[in-house]
Amino acid sequence: MRRPLLRSLLLAVLPVTVSVSQADLATLQPSADTTLIQTAPDNNLGAATFFNAGVNGRGKESRGLFAFDLSQIPAGSIINAATLTLEVVREPAENSTPSTFALHRVLQSWGEGNKTPGGTPQFPESPGLGSPATAGDATWNDRFFGSTPWSTPGGAPGVDFAGLITTELPVAGTFDSPYTVSDSGLIGDLQYWVDHPEANFGWMLLTESSDTPSTARSFAAHEDFLQRGPLLEIDFTVVPEPSTVGLIGLAITALIPALLRRVHRP
Repeated sequence: MRRPLLRSLLLAVLPVTVSVSQADLATLQPSADTTLIQTAPDNNLGAATFFNAGVNGRGKESRGLFAFDLSQIPAGSIINAATLTLEVVREPAENSTPSTFALHRVLQSWGEGNKTPGGTPQFPESPGLGSPATAGDATWNDRFFGSTPWSTPGGAPGVDFAGLITTELPVAGTFDSPYTVSDSGLIGDLQYWVDHPEANFGWMLLTESSDTPSTARSFAAHEDFLQRGPLLEIDFTVVPEPSTVGLIGLAITALIPALLRRVHRP
């Protein structure tokens, strides 16, 4: 008689743990963005209301950098979907040429910098040239000006940024803006960063038509007064960890057979 009684008592006190996973949505603007400027390789544009990417009318290239703080997404979460939106706010006044822009995962850290458009004595009306960098600013030559250069000016694929393209975005001009992309490449990068937050250095944006003039575009940055900067929407599912109470319940469940054998002994 004691065996059924013991089983009933044990099962009555066993805690029941139900783990519920639910999808959530994070809407983010960049924590940092800036421009690498081939024409002015020691200048920075980190505090501008825009960042540039593409090739200007003189055949010189700019590359955009931007990163997002993913700390509000709990560790272990699963990325279900992601959408990135970019707003073009300026294009060349003459011979503006559409091109496809590529997004690459950045492999090295960099400094946003705090320089605003100032032009240079040679090009006083060129806000895209930024202003002379100071220590720690990202430039065409350096990840951190004065101390840490890119492996090659502008960054090198496979060393400074991933050679594999994360996603592609055909860009015309301001008339067709904003531009939105949502695909598995974004999901893959975001999942990697959630699993390896120490490797989150953001993305580099560059034209795939590096030999074609006048593909340059200015994209709204996170400093944009109208809040048109890059927008990243992430659908994710939090995977809960087993609770302490649940683990105790599993342990007790595992011990039931041994306890029952002891009670059954004469």
